[in-house]
Amino acid sequence: MKRILEKFWQALSPEGITCIVCGAELNHDSRYSMCDSCLKKMPLIKKSCEKCGREIYDDSKLCFDCEGSGAKYDRVYSVLNYEGVVAGLIYRLKYGGEKYLAKYLARFMVDKLKEANVKFDIIVPVPLNKNRLKKRGFNQAELLADEIASELNTQVVSCTDRVVDTPFQARLTKEERLTNLKDAFVVNDKSLVKGKTVLVIDDIFTTGSTINECATVLFKAKAKSVIAITLSHAKKKFV
Repeated sequence: MKRILEKFWQALSPEGITCIVCGAELNHDSRYSMCDSCLKKMPLIKKSCEKCGREIYDDSKLCFDCEGSGAKYDRVYSVLNYEGVVAGLIYRLKYGGEKYLAKYLARFMVDKLKEANVKFDIIVPVPLNKNRLKKRGFNQAELLADEIASELNTQVVSCTDRVVDTPFQARLTKEERLTNLKDAFVVNDKSLVKGKTVLVIDDIFTTGSTINECATVLFKAKAKSVIAITLSHAKKKFV
């Protein structure tokens, strides 16, 4: 019932007038369409690994996993830790059909790119398999990419295809995730990426296997460099 009431309120409320997290009326302009209270709860990554973007808490440049990892991508930037409010917003975007959220969530990514002074030639969203795309109706990475491109006046190039309908990464063990996506992606037009610095877009970085496989095929297509930005980064679980 709570979710039904939230959807009803969103339908009645003009976009950008209420907080996208709690639904409170905004009494001032907000770049992220969030009230001050909810914005303070956003778990921004302050210091991160210079390879995968995971938050680190010491003076190291790389996290433990990235030391000698052999990952193909050059660097990943992540904005938020995947927890609490962030996990809820991403769930609503992907599975609740609240596509309007991409506009505001992408702004966190844009600001991160500007802050880090990231330079690139083209934007490439991580693709969905056609069966999953048909079922969901949209690709959340593409929605984010379109919003980022609009703000930065750059080009989105959908030059990769997901040719294998792989199981959801979230349902797999770490070991299974590392092999699940092998040969899952192809570049459909190599001329679009040859000699380019490519910025790959995705919503969540978990083990990095998705972005790594995308980087692998992009480098085979003669991309000059492959970097990525994700809205969120899953914290490492210690057992």
